Amino acid sequence: MTIKSSKYLIFADEAGDTHLDKYPAEFPMFLLAFVIIEKSEYCRNLLPRFAELKLKYFPDVNTIFHERDIRHFEGNFKFLMNAPIHKEFMADLSALMTEIKYKVAAVAVNKDQKGRKGLTTENLYELGVKYGLETLEKFLKERGDLYHTTITFEARGKKEDAELQRFFEKSSKNLFGISIQRKSAGGLGLQFADLIARPMAIHLLRPEQQNRAWDVIKDKLCPEGLTVLPK
Repeated sequence: MTIKSSKYLIFADEAGDTHLDKYPAEFPMFLLAFVIIEKSEYCRNLLPRFAELKLKYFPDVNTIFHERDIRHFEGNFKFLMNAPIHKEFMADLSALMTEIKYKVAAVAVNKDQKGRKGLTTENLYELGVKYGLETLEKFLKERGDLYHTTITFEARGKKEDAELQRFFEKSSKNLFGISIQRKSAGGLGLQFADLIARPMAIHLLRPEQQNRAWDVIKDKLCPEGLTVLPK
C-alpha cells in the first residue's frame, strides 16, 4: 500500500551545542530550527533562486552556505571582506530569505538560566526534537495535511545520528519520516535552515541588537512556533 505523502518538506538545523557546562559565555543557547516548505515551492522557487544566488558569486553551485562562514568571512566567503560586495551579497541573501514562502518552528534552551532541573547534555537535542514534533504536528493538522512528512536533519556524527534515529522512531508516531544527511548531500534545504537557526538564537539572547535576519524570520514563524526552555 502506498503511503500518502504530505505536500511539505521539513529541514532541521541547530545553533549552539548540547553542552550544558562548557559553552561560550556569549552564547549560552541551544536552538533547533525547523523550516517547513511546500514541495512545489522548494522545486519551483527555492532551488532555482538559491542556485542563481550561488552562481552570482561563485563559479558553480557546490559552495556550501554556512552562516558562520558568512558571518566571519571564512573559507569561500573571504571575498565578503570587501565592504561593497558584502553589502550587495547580504541584500541578495535577505531577498532570498524574504521572498521564498516557508514557515519556521524552533525550540530553544537557554543554558544560562536557573531552573535547569532535568536537562542533560544527552537529552538536550532530544528535547528540541520532542517539542519540535509537537509544533509540526499541530501545524500540519491545522492545514488538514496529517500525512507522512520527511524531516531532514544534518548529520552530526555516527553516535549522535544513531541516538537521534532511535529517539525519533519512538517519538514520531509514524507521522514523520527521518533523513539524516551531510549538508552537502541534503539538498539546499539544509543550507537554507542553517541561515535561520543562529539569528533566532541571537534575538533571544540579545533582543535589542540589530538583527536583519530576525526581521525576516519573525514574519515566517508558525503560530506558537517558538518554544523557549526552561519554561
